[in-house]
Amino acid sequence: MDTPDIWYADLPLWHRVRHLLRRYLLLLRPWEVPDMAQPARGGVAYGLAERLLGRGWNDQMRNALADIEYELDRLRDVDPDTISPRAARIWRQWQDLSRACGLDPWEEDALAILACGELVPEVQKWYQISLAEPRESLPYHFLKGLIDPRGERAVEVEHALSPAGTLARLQLIDRVGGPVAEAGGYRAAPAVLAFLRDLPRLIEDRVGPALALDPPLLPAALSGRLAPWLPELFSIGWDNATTVAERVGLAGRAAKPLVVFAPRGWGALTVARHLAKKPADASGQKQGQQGPVLHLDFDKLSDQVAAELAMAVARREARLSGAVLYVDGVDALPQGSAEAIERVNRLLAPLDGEPYPRVIRLGLSVSRVLASHLIEGGGGIPITLPSLSPDARRDLWQRALQHYGIDPGEGLVFLVRAYNLGIEQIDRAARLALGLARRRSLDAPRVTPADLQTACRQQSDHALRQIATAVTVTATWDDVVLDEDTLDAIREIVLFGKHQRKVLDDWGYGRSMSYGRALTALFSGPSGTGKTLVAGLIAQELGCELYRADLSQLVSKYIGETEERLSHLFDEADATGAALFFDEADSLFGKRTEVKSSTDRYANLEVNYLLQRIEHFRGVVILASNFPKSIDDAFQRRIRFKVEFHRPDEEQRLALWRVMIPPDAPAEDNLELARLADRFELTGGEIRNAVVRAAMYAAEHDRPLSFQDLQRSVEQEYRNTGRLVPRTGY
Repeated sequence: MDTPDIWYADLPLWHRVRHLLRRYLLLLRPWEVPDMAQPARGGVAYGLAERLLGRGWNDQMRNALADIEYELDRLRDVDPDTISPRAARIWRQWQDLSRACGLDPWEEDALAILACGELVPEVQKWYQISLAEPRESLPYHFLKGLIDPRGERAVEVEHALSPAGTLARLQLIDRVGGPVAEAGGYRAAPAVLAFLRDLPRLIEDRVGPALALDPPLLPAALSGRLAPWLPELFSIGWDNATTVAERVGLAGRAAKPLVVFAPRGWGALTVARHLAKKPADASGQKQGQQGPVLHLDFDKLSDQVAAELAMAVARREARLSGAVLYVDGVDALPQGSAEAIERVNRLLAPLDGEPYPRVIRLGLSVSRVLASHLIEGGGGIPITLPSLSPDARRDLWQRALQHYGIDPGEGLVFLVRAYNLGIEQIDRAARLALGLARRRSLDAPRVTPADLQTACRQQSDHALRQIATAVTVTATWDDVVLDEDTLDAIREIVLFGKHQRKVLDDWGYGRSMSYGRALTALFSGPSGTGKTLVAGLIAQELGCELYRADLSQLVSKYIGETEERLSHLFDEADATGAALFFDEADSLFGKRTEVKSSTDRYANLEVNYLLQRIEHFRGVVILASNFPKSIDDAFQRRIRFKVEFHRPDEEQRLALWRVMIPPDAPAEDNLELARLADRFELTGGEIRNAVVRAAMYAAEHDRPLSFQDLQRSVEQEYRNTGRLVPRTGY
């Protein structure tokens, strides 16, 4: 059992500090002069006391130093039979820390002095006696004097305590107060003290949200029983899975960083997890045991200063935990200028020489210059993770749902077609769906297709949302009221989308088509005729998400920036399988003009770039315009389907009135919808607005919807659009 007052007496770390203290005290001893109360001014002892302790000799100081020497002598000889398990544990942790962080003797001395002041209460007391005041940190000159009292290795000690030293770079020590080293004090970082005590470590407040261990540290007995459902890299279903597995193995052997090009959630974290798997030991019992992955996400940090602190803490934690460092969110860092790219490169540069495996995920929008820096300058090994095939996604969905005890039912085919998710997104979606079911019933959770769809929507929150808006359609084809010619043209679009892959790829009709394989359509017609609704239904029918391009986020006044944002838009849509919808397309796809100024030239360049991207795009692009003749002729030739949406006739207007009023809504028996359809020439969007406004009138008086409410609302709709209200004769 530990002896409370001297448990540390046999700690080798304490012996080291005791040796440093004794060297320091020997030099502080007064010289043998006649007046012992006042040593000769200018002597070595007085100079050290003046410099290190900040005051001259007096009785209080001599008594304090005598107390320190007495305690040092008292603990000099220790019975080997009283070795404390606690001390032995701390010593093992100290050796692991020093080896993992690569500390030199001077850095070890500095950290030992600071750590012992926190671990051993008596040492902290002696520091405060020597400094004549309680302090949370040791002053620079005092700490430097303890390490090297004679000043024989001043350069090495100054480097050990400098911001460029390992202690500061890995956040092993904290500097308290003062803009310069000499003005502040030092203390051991709380994470170091927790590591020496073998306790869970708290991450610094500004870094905490951005740094996490994946999976969290678990007791050895439990972590050994974890059985991840994820398959091996070569069997995931990527086209280049064998190459990925080979390069992961190469990175593990050569200690080179892996630079993974992939959208978030598409498998970069899975690559890091495979890199963290432990090899088999002599008995073969630890084969494939999952090691920790330290996840650093720059997207959760506020500024450059916080990012630099997070990188230092991540390097420390990766060394202390023996984890693979996974760096994410590089796309979120500013990269708009050469200076910004250089700042990001400097931020990531310290990873070049680290001894542990590391993975850096770069999204599709990351600067190519930065990617080149990491690969060529940093010796990174590049890996590109493509989209999963539908068969691979189905296999991964079945594995994930089975692992979490979820019956996929008939909704699996819809999930595979509708959501182009990556391997980690599938895993998180399955877990989230189970969590949604447990909110309803903790004892017997039953996952519904709606749970899975909600979970998938949350996981598909990719970078497209930064420059486009997801279009959610709740209506069905039964709610669409159009003339038969328009419906036939829409059926042609759906038919092409459903069989495009089979005809062009499987049957070989696309072998001679190096470009122009996209499903492109132009919807023209007045506002409110259903163009956006039909675009959403087509995307839903083809099993993909529809995103409306946000022109305010795409178009920039700076030269070249519009093309860069368009590139980001098409790259993300191509990678995620999303359909793109350009509303008011004539503003972006307008006709090129004769070049009379630099403005005309750069505007034409944007149109030319759009032409190239659409030619090489393989997804779904739908344009909508009220003025189709304003669209450039080159786009017109490349659009595969053109659908004109007409104003509804009387029969269609009557059908729209009936569709817009819910059958279970409170309403009078005779709303005279036929008279409204006959007298008022409205589009579907205008009829919807009129119905909702009329329902508001009825709700205000807490009564069922009436014909008078509808008539009043229709007249207001006419006024809103600047038209004269027709004389109804009612």
